[in-house]
Amino acid sequence: MSTKGRYLVSACGIGENLAPLVHSEEQLGNKIFFRRLSLKSGDQVVTAPVISGNSFRGAWRDLAALHLVEALGIRHLSQLAFVTLFSGGTLTSGSAEANALAQSLYSNFPSLSLLGFSMGSHMYASRVGLDFAVPLTNETMRYANAAYPELQGSLPNTTVTSGQITAMTMMTRKQDEEKAALVDLTVEGADEGANQCH
Repeated sequence: MSTKGRYLVSACGIGENLAPLVHSEEQLGNKIFFRRLSLKSGDQVVTAPVISGNSFRGAWRDLAALHLVEALGIRHLSQLAFVTLFSGGTLTSGSAEANALAQSLYSNFPSLSLLGFSMGSHMYASRVGLDFAVPLTNETMRYANAAYPELQGSLPNTTVTSGQITAMTMMTRKQDEEKAALVDLTVEGADEGANQCH
């Protein structure tokens, strides 16, 4: 484990979705329900749709991994390397060699050091802590003003309700291996049908 410290940086901002967003908490068959959290908004407790910080970390991890393999012209990766870069790795009963490799990766790959990963018998903590994102709706405006006083005055007034921006959605799950096709990457050891990405 690195001896470098973690630093706390508080940042918040306002974003706008340009496409429909799905962030599921519960799935029944192929029906997915938007993740929700109870929040104190003014003098009420409201159940609001939220997006977990971990989902942002996953998206950043994918972007960093795609950039790395594209910038270096990598066309073949082992299953272990692919899972480590795109999903944050897995814990196994690690050998001394695997643990030494993990320490080297942690020290030399900024995206792995920043976002954390697991390899061998070690977990390397993320240096980034991300909280939930809460969409601005009629129900969450008082929460947003109280939670983020530095944004007061810049938060847009809205009459949109949580019910208007969320609904039951039917989707199929995408596997991490499907990301390999984005950079014409072959993943060694993946299912035969999934590792040929052209």
